[in-house]
Amino acid sequence: MHSNPTARAMSHQRTGRITALVVSTLALASANADPSRIIEHFGGSVGVAPAVSDVGKPRTITVNATWPNACPPQFDVAAMEPGINPTNLIVRFNVPATLVACAQVETPFAASVSFTPTRDGDVTITAITNDDRVLARGTMLTLPQNAPGSENLSGVWLGVYASSVLMLAHSEGASDNLVGTVNMFAQDGSAHWQFINGSRRTASNVFEAVLNDFSVPPNSGNCLNAACPVRGLIGREAGMLQLVIEKDREATIELFSTATSHPSLPVGTPIFKTSITRIKL
Repeated sequence: MHSNPTARAMSHQRTGRITALVVSTLALASANADPSRIIEHFGGSVGVAPAVSDVGKPRTITVNATWPNACPPQFDVAAMEPGINPTNLIVRFNVPATLVACAQVETPFAASVSFTPTRDGDVTITAITNDDRVLARGTMLTLPQNAPGSENLSGVWLGVYASSVLMLAHSEGASDNLVGTVNMFAQDGSAHWQFINGSRRTASNVFEAVLNDFSVPPNSGNCLNAACPVRGLIGREAGMLQLVIEKDREATIELFSTATSHPSLPVGTPIFKTSITRIKL
């Protein structure tokens, strides 16, 4: 069986042209790619501390990611973009140009930068390299200057005539989480220990969290009239607690029914409402 050298040469030429066409097409697609739509898988995250603050207060932005080799990019600059009416905070990194090959081992890296917002609202944070690879994305909420709820809310909040006490710890990290206990007495004199965790901010000055309740009937246990630890006999979901920050030292707490807490009531039925005043720690 004889092969045709001319046919072989033409076949190689066609293959070369097809390969070149594919390469040039991929290069064109890469050149026209929109960086805002490129999501690279670097296991990246963006943290902001404090998670929520007001205009003019410095925030610390931390980027964590994993680079595919031992030469991770280095932080360059953080700036609001575009230049006119900016809505995005771009944290830029430079990929180092090395003269030697980088070890092919995944390398965790991190960078922290201080940034002071000059406008309020939600801002998208994008950590991106100088060759348009997105490392991580996040958001930052900035409130108007001195707006209610813009500062740390930790402290003791007392209800009218000390009928209720809210002990609150506010995370200043990226979670913006509230952890707290609400202590009050029912009309029959039974003591109630209630706590919240896993809160979410539903407005700039409004937090919501499930309120869990542990109650102890009067004269239970062996404490008689002395105060001592007593096992909570009843544990249940009391409802959805809403905390509205009115001013720096004034707030309102209101409890609404949930399907679990009050099955016989429509969800969202008000259960109680009280004003509280803050004593800072």
